[in-house]
Amino acid sequence: MAKIFKYIIAVIVIIYAASTLLYNSPNNYIKIKFEKELKIFDLFFNQRWGFFAPPPTFNNRLYYTFYDKNQKKIETFEVLQNLSEQKRYARPFNEREEMIDYLLNGPIIAISNYIPLHRDSILRSRPSLSDAAANKFAVEKISANAESLPGYAVLKNYSKEVAKYSLAKDTYKEVHYVDIKITGVPINKFTDRHAVNSSQEFMIIHFKIAEFYEENF
Repeated sequence: MAKIFKYIIAVIVIIYAASTLLYNSPNNYIKIKFEKELKIFDLFFNQRWGFFAPPPTFNNRLYYTFYDKNQKKIETFEVLQNLSEQKRYARPFNEREEMIDYLLNGPIIAISNYIPLHRDSILRSRPSLSDAAANKFAVEKISANAESLPGYAVLKNYSKEVAKYSLAKDTYKEVHYVDIKITGVPINKFTDRHAVNSSQEFMIIHFKIAEFYEENF
């Protein structure tokens, strides 16, 4: 009897460990296949590897500004804050919002991390520059070569979804260009969590006006 009990405990531990690894893994075919089971797991064992990481110092914001063929502004939408609210309201059945959040934040983090790497490369070749000047040159060069950036296509492609669901049908048909901005909003320290945050939103990178995908029309 004791041996059977040990086997049962071992099976439970193995299932829990496998479920935890799958739950915290990036979105993939296996994870999508077990979506229903993972929702049940999420009800009782919600967790993230981010628990062990240092807390972030700022929140990202992603802005899409749409223009018509004459480059006249139509509307601007910020999507990450809205997505965060949707994730919170839809819990525990927010798998779709989680996947969109993963797909958007992956490229945003990758692009944001690429900036200091490029800045440091500029400083090595031009040590007389200040960090601020080198960072500005890095951002300008990266922005000018946006189409070659891994992840930029994902952000630009998602603009179609934003326009489709945020604009009226007739207005949507007028969209010809899209402008993309990634910014940061500082987070107050825990000791200052109740204080009014006087820190201003800052620009990370601005991908200037680009043609909207023609297949939308």
